[in-house]
Amino acid sequence: MKLLILFAIVLLGIFLSTIIWHFLIRSTPTQQQTGIIKNIQFASRETVKRTEIRSIRHPDHLTRDTQYIIPDRYIYTIQLPDGRLAYYSENASDQKIPPTYQLNENVQVSYQLRVIPFYKEKLTILNITR
Repeated sequence: MKLLILFAIVLLGIFLSTIIWHFLIRSTPTQQQTGIIKNIQFASRETVKRTEIRSIRHPDHLTRDTQYIIPDRYIYTIQLPDGRLAYYSENASDQKIPPTYQLNENVQVSYQLRVIPFYKEKLTILNITR
């Protein structure tokens, strides 16, 4: 009986590991479509502060504060042919140069799509070109 329970636990572990790998870890194919830039928004430099909880057991080292700077950037809203909206950011350097792409311009979008059925869909843009 103990051997049967152990076997069932091992099979359940293998099943859950396979599900996690399939939806969260494995690489997905890169897809390409033509999209239209619907909005361009300038986002100024910002400082992000995070507190990370660590696993060190000493009370003085339980958390670590990190801080990093996100530079000036342009955030493009791109509409794909199927109606989905995707977002892409491009650094704008310190001179505040004009954006590389213009409003209502057609661009070629390379992206990866991850789907967790009945829950969420995440579209990650890798790059855009004219």
